[in-house]
Amino acid sequence: MKTSGATLGLLTLFAALSAPAFADGVSPPGAENDVRDPGASTDAARSWYGSAWRHVSQTALDGGWDLYAPFYTYHMPFAYTAALLRTYNDYPAGGGLGRGRYNENGNWEGLVMMEFADSHSKPEYIGGYVWLATWRPVSEDSRLGAGLTGFITARSDIRRYTPIPGILPVGSIGYRFLDLQASFLPGGKNDGNVLFCWAKISFY
Repeated sequence: MKTSGATLGLLTLFAALSAPAFADGVSPPGAENDVRDPGASTDAARSWYGSAWRHVSQTALDGGWDLYAPFYTYHMPFAYTAALLRTYNDYPAGGGLGRGRYNENGNWEGLVMMEFADSHSKPEYIGGYVWLATWRPVSEDSRLGAGLTGFITARSDIRRYTPIPGILPVGSIGYRFLDLQASFLPGGKNDGNVLFCWAKISFY
């Protein structure tokens, strides 16, 4: 697929999220001006922004590398006409890269960036953060996950690659270094109602 300016934009976003991995610490901006006791909590640390910054920073700092391979897009038949379904692409060829880790509670967090073919076989770009509550009901090598992703996406049919933010559910099933993950995009008639599936290969 041809790389566009949207790819550069998402690379910039990913680099910005990962920047704390190359800094001397992961404190929220402004923390260097805090002259209170080191053990005291700052206002930023108590805020949602401070918490989000810590999670993203620690994932970038402590995480290992992940490779992503989108492999299937399922358009719910009840939401589309048969004529439209025949025109849609179900195989989102592409790939991606990310940083991921299991936190102190055993849940998975990741920074993700992917490029793939959308339903119209045009390039789509997405980057963001994923959090998955993780269970290991059988063994330490097998796991189930459920959670959310906050992301920014860009595609040709939404204002010609204007970045659009969103939040969606994510489910996961994995064994050892391989996870199969999926997200569902709700919608209306002839819009949304899509299950997007990808594989994640971890190097940690």
